[in-house]
Amino acid sequence: MGAGAGRDSTDGGAAAASSSEPAQNGKGDDRLTSLSKEMANHLRHDPPEGMDGCGFVRVSALVDRMEQETSPEEVVQIVRLDDKGRYQLEDEGEGELRVRAVQGHSVPLKNPLHDPICAPEEVPMAVHATSPENWQKIQQSGELRRMHRTHVHFASEPKHLRANDWACVDLRRAIQAGIPFCRAANGVVLSEGPIPLDCLERVMLRDLPEEWQREIPNRERLLQEER
Repeated sequence: MGAGAGRDSTDGGAAAASSSEPAQNGKGDDRLTSLSKEMANHLRHDPPEGMDGCGFVRVSALVDRMEQETSPEEVVQIVRLDDKGRYQLEDEGEGELRVRAVQGHSVPLKNPLHDPICAPEEVPMAVHATSPENWQKIQQSGELRRMHRTHVHFASEPKHLRANDWACVDLRRAIQAGIPFCRAANGVVLSEGPIPLDCLERVMLRDLPEEWQREIPNRERLLQEER
């Protein structure tokens, strides 16, 4: 979810969300990871026909759209193994399942099923994953923009984190400025933005709460590098 984030590659677009890789154990991890990445790309950016206003598509239609040979059972497995809650399944009845990505879209949705955030107390911390280069671009433009996606994404929990550079949003100031925020089903904070620079603060790993720091790979090495 860098400042110029667009389609998914190794990241899930979320946000401050990490990659579109389900947590797995055992054999077949590489295959499921590859399927999950393609699945996320279709559900967020290149959906099959029949997507409704909430982003749901029939699992059978998604399977037909996949370039990699995929079974409905594998789609269900990917959803159930995904520990960051990027996907949601719905039983349409008579054995027909529908699936959607809960955030990360570049395709506009009429009814994305996001919950509005009315007070800053609802989200103690919201952090946007960026990079030194993208932070410089944000400073130059004076605002954080959603770019090719429908929303700017912010982590509200440690499990959403990715990257090693972040911008923390002052939700109180931003909401008082009239900028709307909402929350996806997996807890990722979203805003159509743009977010003014005076509502943002660049943060380093050492600035994050301890419980957030513990979720970062190579934490000790990164803390040493920050000194």
